[in-house]
Amino acid sequence: MLDDPSIELIAVESNVRGNMNFGYAQKAIAAGKHVHLDKPPGDSLPALKELLESAAKQGQIVQLGYQWRYHPAMQKAIEAARKGWSARRSTSRLTRQAATTMPSTRVA
Repeated sequence: MLDDPSIELIAVESNVRGNMNFGYAQKAIAAGKHVHLDKPPGDSLPALKELLESAAKQGQIVQLGYQWRYHPAMQKAIEAARKGWSARRSTSRLTRQAATTMPSTRVA
């Protein structure tokens, strides 16, 4: 995944305790990927600041979102990935609200 140029964003779904998710997110940032983290993003403010600084230096975005890991649709997607149900990779945009157009510029 980290070496695949067709993948622009990686959603990190990991254990918050011990900041495992920050390690995975740092690897994604280092590979030039944008990162989505569920809230809470971790249990260390300094680690979060370090992640955000790394992302800013690389020109990457770290998005913080709702805890989807327990949502039934996410559980089904995780199950499908683990069981290899999909023979091809695809990109999806999931939202709980009406679909919107993503802005073409970054807001600081």
